[in-house]
Amino acid sequence: MVEGRDSIVRALSSEFQAVLDSGRIAPVLFAEIEGATDTLRLWSGIGPIAWDGRDWTGTGDLASIDRVEETTDVQAVGLKATLDGIPPEMVSWLLQEVQSGKPFTVWFGVLDAAGQPVADPDKAFAGRMDTAALEDGAATATISVTVESAMVRLEQPLERRWTHEDQQRRMPGDRGFEYVAALQSKEVKFGDD
Repeated sequence: MVEGRDSIVRALSSEFQAVLDSGRIAPVLFAEIEGATDTLRLWSGIGPIAWDGRDWTGTGDLASIDRVEETTDVQAVGLKATLDGIPPEMVSWLLQEVQSGKPFTVWFGVLDAAGQPVADPDKAFAGRMDTAALEDGAATATISVTVESAMVRLEQPLERRWTHEDQQRRMPGDRGFEYVAALQSKEVKFGDD
């Protein structure tokens, strides 16, 4: 990544840059949403497409992703993704799959004349899902997911204790902190006294 005066300019592959410079581009977004038991892969076009050895489902204009912001400051920046026109049979599945803390990744890419992704799309955002809101309509529903960048973890306190119980939660069977509580009241003498 190269810093510009007012923005950040990404280092793109020469093939990707050549397509952008040609002035004839078909931009697309890819979004990967990791759920509780399954991963949902969507793209901004219509119909299925293969990229990165995986199949992606087209959403057309049924999905939207807020503008991805970048900053040179060290701060957490999030985004909001919305899926519109969800049929009733998929609502319960989405409510079970979309969980706070699961990964959410967005790539920006361009298509060639044959409708295939050129080179490697650029990872525009990677974060973890925070909250989901459902608006249920008569025939379809809308689900909106807020996503936080990994930087938000820097703002959260690390809640660890130097105790045997805390160590057992992280590494069951480890006995490294077994006697820590007893050491607090232990009198230790050094030297010949």
